[in-house]
Amino acid sequence: MNICIFSTTYFPNIGGAERFTHGLASYLTEKSEKVYVLVPFDPKTLTNFSAKYKILKLRFLSPVRRFKKLLEAALLLNLSFYHLKYHFDIVQAVVLYEPGYIAALFGKLFKISVVLRPTGEDIQWDDKSQYGKISNPPYQNKVLKALKSSSAIIAISPTVRKNILDFTEGDLKSKMVDIPNGVDLDKFGNGEIREIGGIREIRLLTVGRNVPKKDYPTMIKALSIVKKQIPNVVLYIVGGNQESLVPLIAELGILNEVTLLGQVPKEEGDFSQFPSKEVIDLYRSSDLFVFSSLIEGCPNVILEAIAAGLPIVAANSQGTWDYVIDMETGLLFNPSDPKDMADKIVKLLADKALYKQIKNNEQIYSKNFDWSKIAGKYLELYNKLIWKSH
Repeated sequence: MNICIFSTTYFPNIGGAERFTHGLASYLTEKSEKVYVLVPFDPKTLTNFSAKYKILKLRFLSPVRRFKKLLEAALLLNLSFYHLKYHFDIVQAVVLYEPGYIAALFGKLFKISVVLRPTGEDIQWDDKSQYGKISNPPYQNKVLKALKSSSAIIAISPTVRKNILDFTEGDLKSKMVDIPNGVDLDKFGNGEIREIGGIREIRLLTVGRNVPKKDYPTMIKALSIVKKQIPNVVLYIVGGNQESLVPLIAELGILNEVTLLGQVPKEEGDFSQFPSKEVIDLYRSSDLFVFSSLIEGCPNVILEAIAAGLPIVAANSQGTWDYVIDMETGLLFNPSDPKDMADKIVKLLADKALYKQIKNNEQIYSKNFDWSKIAGKYLELYNKLIWKSH
Protein backbone atom coordinates (compact mmCIF):
# COMPACT_ATOMS: atom_id res chain seq x y z
CA MET A 1 0.00 0.00 0.00
CA ASN A 2 1.24 3.48 -0.87
CA ILE A 3 0.28 5.82 1.97
CA CYS A 4 0.66 9.61 1.79
CA ILE A 5 0.71 11.51 5.08
CA PHE A 6 0.12 15.16 4.23
CA SER A 7 0.77 18.11 6.55
CA THR A 8 1.86 21.74 6.30
CA THR A 9 3.94 21.54 9.47
CA TYR A 10 6.92 19.37 10.32
CA PHE A 11 10.11 19.29 12.39
CA PRO A 12 11.84 21.38 13.76
CA ASN A 13 8.40 22.38 15.08
CA ILE A 14 7.53 19.91 17.82
CA GLY A 15 3.82 20.17 18.45
CA GLY A 16 1.30 17.34 18.39
CA ALA A 17 0.89 17.37 14.59
CA GLU A 18 4.62 16.96 13.91
CA ARG A 19 5.01 14.22 16.49
CA PHE A 20 1.99 12.36 15.15
CA THR A 21 3.18 12.57 11.54
CA HIS A 22 6.60 11.19 12.41
CA GLY A 23 5.29 8.50 14.74
CA LEU A 24 2.62 7.15 12.39
CA ALA A 25 4.94 7.20 9.38
CA SER A 26 7.69 5.39 11.29
CA TYR A 27 5.45 2.62 12.59
CA LEU A 28 3.59 2.09 9.31
CA THR A 29 6.99 1.74 7.62
CA GLU A 30 7.94 -0.90 10.20
CA LYS A 31 4.81 -2.78 9.11
CA SER A 32 6.30 -2.92 5.58
CA GLU A 33 4.04 -0.25 4.09
CA LYS A 34 5.34 2.36 1.65
CA VAL A 35 4.92 5.69 3.41
CA TYR A 36 5.41 9.09 1.80
CA VAL A 37 5.36 12.12 4.09
CA LEU A 38 4.47 15.28 2.16
CA VAL A 39 5.58 18.24 4.30
CA PRO A 40 7.62 21.46 4.23
CA PHE A 41 11.12 20.09 4.73
CA ASP A 42 14.42 21.91 4.99
CA PRO A 43 17.34 19.54 5.70
CA LYS A 44 19.50 22.56 6.64
CA THR A 45 17.43 23.06 9.81
CA LEU A 46 17.66 19.39 10.81
CA THR A 47 21.20 18.16 11.27
CA ASN A 48 21.73 14.46 11.99
CA PHE A 49 18.14 13.81 10.91
CA SER A 50 17.15 10.43 9.53
CA ALA A 51 13.77 8.89 8.81
CA LYS A 52 12.63 5.39 7.88
CA TYR A 53 9.97 6.76 5.53
CA LYS A 54 10.33 8.83 2.35
CA ILE A 55 9.95 12.60 2.76
CA LEU A 56 8.44 14.53 -0.15
CA LYS A 57 9.11 18.25 0.02
CA LEU A 58 6.27 20.71 -0.48
CA ARG A 59 7.49 23.17 -3.10
CA PHE A 60 6.74 26.71 -4.26
CA LEU A 61 4.93 27.71 -1.06
CA SER A 62 7.01 30.70 0.06
CA PRO A 63 5.91 33.13 -2.69
CA VAL A 64 2.19 32.41 -2.13
CA ARG A 65 1.87 31.97 1.64
CA ARG A 66 0.12 35.33 2.11
CA PHE A 67 -2.49 34.59 -0.56
CA LYS A 68 -4.89 31.87 0.55
CA LYS A 69 -6.26 30.93 -2.86
CA LEU A 70 -2.80 30.70 -4.40
CA LEU A 71 -1.54 28.71 -1.40
CA GLU A 72 -4.43 26.27 -1.74
CA ALA A 73 -3.68 25.88 -5.44
CA ALA A 74 0.02 25.28 -4.77
CA LEU A 75 -0.77 22.62 -2.16
CA LEU A 76 -3.21 20.86 -4.47
CA LEU A 77 -0.64 20.91 -7.29
CA ASN A 78 2.00 19.44 -4.97
CA LEU A 79 -0.28 16.64 -3.83
CA SER A 80 -1.42 15.91 -7.40
CA PHE A 81 2.12 15.92 -8.80
CA TYR A 82 3.43 13.48 -6.22
CA HIS A 83 0.38 11.25 -6.65
CA LEU A 84 1.01 10.98 -10.38
CA LYS A 85 4.59 10.00 -9.56
CA TYR A 86 4.03 7.59 -6.65
CA HIS A 87 0.40 6.46 -7.09
CA PHE A 88 -1.00 6.91 -3.59
CA ASP A 89 -3.65 4.45 -2.44
CA ILE A 90 -4.79 6.64 0.43
CA VAL A 91 -4.08 10.11 1.85
CA GLN A 92 -3.90 10.81 5.57
CA ALA A 93 -4.22 14.54 6.26
CA VAL A 94 -2.90 16.00 9.50
CA VAL A 95 -4.64 19.25 10.56
CA LEU A 96 -7.97 20.26 8.99
CA TYR A 97 -6.92 23.45 7.24
CA GLU A 98 -5.08 23.70 4.96
CA PRO A 99 -4.06 20.00 4.57
CA GLY A 100 -7.46 18.43 5.31
CA TYR A 101 -9.32 20.79 3.02
CA ILE A 102 -6.85 20.31 0.15
CA ALA A 103 -6.73 16.53 0.64
CA ALA A 104 -10.54 16.39 0.48
CA LEU A 105 -10.50 18.29 -2.85
CA PHE A 106 -7.77 15.96 -4.10
CA GLY A 107 -9.75 12.88 -3.05
CA LYS A 108 -12.79 13.96 -5.04
CA LEU A 109 -10.61 14.79 -8.05
CA PHE A 110 -8.71 11.48 -8.13
CA LYS A 111 -11.35 9.21 -6.48
CA ILE A 112 -8.96 8.32 -3.64
CA SER A 113 -9.91 7.76 0.00
CA VAL A 114 -8.90 10.58 2.33
CA VAL A 115 -8.68 10.33 6.13
CA LEU A 116 -8.75 13.52 8.21
CA ARG A 117 -7.25 13.85 11.66
CA PRO A 118 -8.36 17.08 13.35
CA THR A 119 -6.15 18.40 16.12
CA GLY A 120 -7.64 20.05 19.18
CA GLU A 121 -6.90 23.53 17.82
CA ASP A 122 -8.79 22.71 14.61
CA ILE A 123 -12.11 22.04 16.25
CA GLN A 124 -11.99 23.41 19.83
CA TRP A 125 -12.44 26.85 21.35
CA ASP A 126 -11.56 28.22 24.79
CA ASP A 127 -12.64 31.77 25.65
CA LYS A 128 -10.19 32.34 28.49
CA SER A 129 -7.04 31.51 26.53
CA GLN A 130 -8.48 32.41 23.09
CA TYR A 131 -7.39 28.97 21.93
CA GLY A 132 -8.73 27.46 18.73
CA LYS A 133 -9.69 28.43 15.21
CA ILE A 134 -13.26 27.23 14.90
CA SER A 135 -14.85 30.59 15.84
CA ASN A 136 -13.73 32.06 12.49
CA PRO A 137 -16.64 31.82 9.94
CA PRO A 138 -14.53 31.46 6.74
CA TYR A 139 -12.47 28.79 8.49
CA GLN A 140 -15.66 27.01 9.61
CA ASN A 141 -16.90 26.86 6.04
CA LYS A 142 -13.75 25.23 4.68
CA VAL A 143 -13.45 22.82 7.60
CA LEU A 144 -17.05 21.70 7.17
CA LYS A 145 -16.49 21.07 3.45
CA ALA A 146 -13.39 19.02 4.25
CA LEU A 147 -15.15 16.92 6.88
CA LYS A 148 -18.13 16.23 4.62
CA SER A 149 -15.91 15.24 1.67
CA SER A 150 -13.64 12.93 3.67
CA SER A 151 -13.79 9.14 3.74
CA ALA A 152 -13.15 8.93 7.50
CA ILE A 153 -12.50 11.27 10.41
CA ILE A 154 -10.20 10.38 13.30
CA ALA A 155 -11.26 11.41 16.80
CA ILE A 156 -8.10 11.54 18.90
CA SER A 157 -10.08 11.70 22.15
CA PRO A 158 -13.68 11.51 23.40
CA THR A 159 -13.55 15.30 23.83
CA VAL A 160 -12.53 15.86 20.20
CA ARG A 161 -15.19 13.38 19.05
CA LYS A 162 -17.82 15.49 20.86
CA ASN A 163 -16.35 18.72 19.43
CA ILE A 164 -16.61 17.34 15.87
CA LEU A 165 -20.12 15.96 16.36
CA ASP A 166 -21.31 19.24 17.91
CA PHE A 167 -19.81 21.24 15.03
CA THR A 168 -21.39 18.97 12.37
CA GLU A 169 -24.65 18.53 14.34
CA GLY A 170 -24.05 14.78 14.42
CA ASP A 171 -24.35 14.39 10.63
CA LEU A 172 -20.95 12.71 10.20
CA LYS A 173 -21.15 10.21 13.05
CA SER A 174 -20.82 7.26 10.66
CA LYS A 175 -17.42 8.55 9.49
CA MET A 176 -15.93 8.87 12.96
CA VAL A 177 -13.18 6.48 14.09
CA ASP A 178 -11.72 6.69 17.60
CA ILE A 179 -7.92 6.40 17.61
CA PRO A 180 -5.80 8.18 20.25
CA ASN A 181 -2.22 9.31 19.78
CA GLY A 182 0.60 6.80 20.18
CA VAL A 183 3.63 6.43 22.43
CA ASP A 184 6.79 4.38 21.95
CA LEU A 185 6.47 2.28 25.10
CA ASP A 186 9.85 0.62 24.59
CA LYS A 187 11.55 4.02 24.88
CA PHE A 188 9.78 5.07 28.04
CA GLY A 189 9.55 1.80 29.92
CA ASN A 190 7.73 2.08 33.22
CA GLY A 191 10.15 3.65 35.66
CA GLU A 192 11.09 2.24 39.01
CA ILE A 193 9.17 3.64 41.95
CA ARG A 194 11.16 6.41 43.60
CA GLU A 195 10.80 6.55 47.34
CA ILE A 196 9.15 9.81 48.37
CA GLY A 197 10.65 11.56 51.37
CA GLY A 198 14.09 12.11 52.79
CA ILE A 199 16.30 15.06 52.02
CA ARG A 200 16.66 14.70 48.23
CA GLU A 201 14.75 17.09 45.99
CA ILE A 202 11.16 16.18 45.12
CA ARG A 203 10.97 16.81 41.39
CA LEU A 204 7.85 17.98 39.60
CA LEU A 205 8.00 17.94 35.80
CA THR A 206 5.92 19.54 33.07
CA VAL A 207 6.48 19.56 29.31
CA GLY A 208 4.96 22.01 26.85
CA ARG A 209 5.48 25.37 25.20
CA ASN A 210 4.38 28.35 27.27
CA VAL A 211 1.17 29.56 25.62
CA PRO A 212 -1.97 30.95 27.32
CA LYS A 213 -3.92 27.68 27.26
CA LYS A 214 -1.18 25.91 29.28
CA ASP A 215 -1.90 28.29 32.19
CA TYR A 216 1.62 28.10 33.64
CA PRO A 217 0.94 30.89 36.17
CA THR A 218 -1.43 28.55 38.04
CA MET A 219 1.28 25.88 38.21
CA ILE A 220 3.93 28.32 39.42
CA LYS A 221 1.63 29.71 42.10
CA ALA A 222 0.79 26.17 43.19
CA LEU A 223 4.50 25.40 43.57
CA SER A 224 4.95 28.38 45.89
CA ILE A 225 2.15 26.97 48.07
CA VAL A 226 3.51 23.42 48.03
CA LYS A 227 6.95 24.69 49.03
CA LYS A 228 5.57 25.82 52.42
CA GLN A 229 4.79 22.18 53.25
CA ILE A 230 7.51 20.43 51.22
CA PRO A 231 10.63 22.68 51.28
CA ASN A 232 12.65 20.40 48.99
CA VAL A 233 10.16 20.48 46.10
CA VAL A 234 11.38 21.73 42.69
CA LEU A 235 9.79 22.18 39.27
CA TYR A 236 11.38 21.49 35.88
CA ILE A 237 9.69 23.05 32.83
CA VAL A 238 10.54 21.76 29.34
CA GLY A 239 9.34 23.87 26.39
CA GLY A 240 9.88 27.08 24.52
CA ASN A 241 8.76 30.66 25.14
CA GLN A 242 9.55 30.60 28.87
CA GLU A 243 10.99 34.08 29.37
CA SER A 244 7.65 35.64 30.31
CA LEU A 245 7.39 33.30 33.31
CA VAL A 246 10.48 34.72 35.04
CA PRO A 247 8.87 37.84 36.62
CA LEU A 248 6.18 35.75 38.36
CA ILE A 249 8.74 33.19 39.54
CA ALA A 250 10.89 36.01 40.95
CA GLU A 251 7.90 37.74 42.56
CA LEU A 252 6.98 34.53 44.40
CA GLY A 253 10.57 34.03 45.56
CA ILE A 254 11.03 30.59 43.99
CA LEU A 255 13.81 31.27 41.46
CA ASN A 256 15.88 28.45 43.00
CA GLU A 257 12.97 26.02 42.84
CA VAL A 258 12.09 26.43 39.16
CA THR A 259 14.37 25.27 36.34
CA LEU A 260 13.44 26.52 32.87
CA LEU A 261 15.01 24.08 30.43
CA GLY A 262 13.64 25.58 27.21
CA GLN A 263 13.10 23.44 24.15
CA VAL A 264 14.64 19.98 24.40
CA PRO A 265 16.20 18.91 22.08
CA LYS A 266 17.54 22.11 20.56
CA GLU A 267 17.10 22.64 16.83
CA GLU A 268 20.32 20.82 16.00
CA GLY A 269 19.08 17.65 17.70
CA ASP A 270 18.13 14.40 15.99
CA PHE A 271 14.37 14.79 15.67
CA SER A 272 13.99 11.26 14.32
CA GLN A 273 14.61 10.16 17.92
CA PHE A 274 11.91 12.46 19.29
CA PRO A 275 11.20 12.66 22.17
CA SER A 276 14.85 12.88 23.02
CA LYS A 277 16.64 10.75 25.58
CA GLU A 278 17.08 13.85 27.77
CA VAL A 279 13.30 14.33 27.98
CA ILE A 280 12.64 10.64 28.58
CA ASP A 281 15.25 10.65 31.37
CA LEU A 282 13.43 13.61 32.95
CA TYR A 283 10.14 11.71 32.90
CA ARG A 284 11.76 8.68 34.49
CA SER A 285 13.68 10.60 37.15
CA SER A 286 10.80 12.82 38.31
CA ASP A 287 8.29 12.24 41.10
CA LEU A 288 5.18 13.83 39.62
CA PHE A 289 4.02 15.13 36.27
CA VAL A 290 2.06 18.38 36.68
CA PHE A 291 -0.25 19.82 34.03
CA SER A 292 -2.36 22.96 34.27
CA SER A 293 -3.63 23.18 30.68
CA LEU A 294 -7.15 24.58 30.19
CA ILE A 295 -7.97 22.63 27.04
CA GLU A 296 -6.38 19.80 25.01
CA GLY A 297 -7.17 17.45 22.15
CA CYS A 298 -5.15 14.38 23.06
CA PRO A 299 -2.18 15.61 25.13
CA ASN A 300 0.93 13.68 24.06
CA VAL A 301 2.83 14.66 27.19
CA ILE A 302 0.15 13.09 29.39
CA LEU A 303 0.42 9.84 27.42
CA GLU A 304 4.21 10.00 27.78
CA ALA A 305 3.97 10.51 31.53
CA ILE A 306 1.66 7.49 31.75
CA ALA A 307 4.09 5.46 29.62
CA ALA A 308 6.92 6.44 31.97
CA GLY A 309 4.89 5.41 35.03
CA LEU A 310 4.92 8.97 36.35
CA PRO A 311 1.87 9.82 38.51
CA ILE A 312 0.03 12.95 37.34
CA VAL A 313 -1.64 15.97 38.88
CA ALA A 314 -3.62 17.75 36.16
CA ALA A 315 -6.41 20.26 35.59
CA ASN A 316 -9.87 18.76 35.24
CA SER A 317 -10.22 20.21 31.75
CA GLN A 318 -11.31 19.22 28.24
CA GLY A 319 -9.10 16.57 26.68
CA THR A 320 -7.02 16.06 29.81
CA TRP A 321 -9.92 14.43 31.66
CA ASP A 322 -10.11 11.77 28.92
CA TYR A 323 -6.71 10.36 29.94
CA VAL A 324 -6.08 11.44 33.52
CA ILE A 325 -8.69 9.38 35.36
CA ASP A 326 -9.10 10.80 38.86
CA MET A 327 -7.66 8.51 41.55
CA GLU A 328 -6.67 5.96 38.88
CA THR A 329 -4.00 7.49 36.61
CA GLY A 330 -3.61 10.72 38.59
CA LEU A 331 -5.42 13.41 40.54
CA LEU A 332 -7.50 16.18 38.96
CA PHE A 333 -7.78 19.72 40.32
CA ASN A 334 -10.11 22.61 39.53
CA PRO A 335 -8.71 24.51 36.52
CA SER A 336 -6.94 27.81 37.31
CA ASP A 337 -7.06 27.06 41.05
CA PRO A 338 -3.47 27.05 42.41
CA LYS A 339 -4.61 26.17 45.94
CA ASP A 340 -6.48 23.07 44.76
CA MET A 341 -3.55 22.10 42.54
CA ALA A 342 -1.17 22.45 45.47
CA ASP A 343 -3.45 20.36 47.70
CA LYS A 344 -3.55 17.55 45.12
CA ILE A 345 0.25 17.61 44.72
CA VAL A 346 0.76 17.36 48.48
CA LYS A 347 -1.86 14.61 48.78
CA LEU A 348 -0.30 12.43 46.09
CA LEU A 349 3.22 12.89 47.45
CA ALA A 350 2.08 12.08 50.98
CA ASP A 351 -0.03 9.01 50.18
CA LYS A 352 2.52 6.34 49.24
CA ALA A 353 -0.11 3.63 48.74
CA LEU A 354 -2.11 5.81 46.33
CA TYR A 355 1.08 6.86 44.55
CA LYS A 356 2.09 3.24 44.02
CA GLN A 357 -1.40 2.21 42.90
CA ILE A 358 -1.55 4.99 40.32
CA LYS A 359 1.84 3.96 39.01
CA ASN A 360 0.69 0.34 38.69
CA ASN A 361 -2.50 1.46 36.94
CA GLU A 362 -0.47 3.49 34.44
CA GLN A 363 1.56 0.44 33.50
CA ILE A 364 -1.62 -1.35 32.44
CA TYR A 365 -3.32 1.71 30.92
CA SER A 366 -0.29 2.68 28.81
CA LYS A 367 -0.72 -0.41 26.62
CA ASN A 368 -3.71 1.34 24.99
CA PHE A 369 -1.31 3.87 23.45
CA ASP A 370 1.45 1.59 22.16
CA TRP A 371 2.43 3.10 18.79
CA SER A 372 2.55 -0.30 17.13
CA LYS A 373 -1.07 -0.94 18.15
CA ILE A 374 -2.16 2.57 17.12
CA ALA A 375 -0.49 2.23 13.70
CA GLY A 376 -2.25 -1.11 13.32
CA LYS A 377 -5.61 0.60 13.83
CA TYR A 378 -4.80 3.14 11.12
CA LEU A 379 -3.70 0.36 8.78
CA GLU A 380 -6.91 -1.56 9.43
CA LEU A 381 -8.93 1.57 8.58
CA TYR A 382 -6.93 2.23 5.41
CA ASN A 383 -7.41 -1.35 4.17
CA LYS A 384 -11.14 -1.15 4.85
CA LEU A 385 -11.50 2.12 2.93
CA ILE A 386 -9.47 0.90 -0.04
CA TRP A 387 -11.44 -2.34 -0.18
CA LYS A 388 -14.72 -0.38 -0.06
CA SER A 389 -13.64 1.93 -2.90
CA HIS A 390 -12.95 -0.94 -5.31
